[in-house]
Amino acid sequence: MPFDWLHADVPARFKATESDKATAMYLAEARTRAALLRRLGWDRSAALERIRRNFEWGFELHEKPAFLERLSEAVDQAY
Repeated sequence: MPFDWLHADVPARFKATESDKATAMYLAEARTRAALLRRLGWDRSAALERIRRNFEWGFELHEKPAFLERLSEAVDQAY
């Protein structure tokens, strides 16, 4: 007996923007982490390195995500 929820029918217009939405989400998370580290007294370069390593650790079993190239600009927005 098939289950409808097992095979989701995702609209094409959503799939087209899925990558952009994921990138925006990860960059917003990076800004939030950077703002927290700034308030804790971390300098910018140490915060950037920590955030980069945390994201790399989270994706170590997958290919390197494209948003990591824009990570420094997200951290700059918090500093």
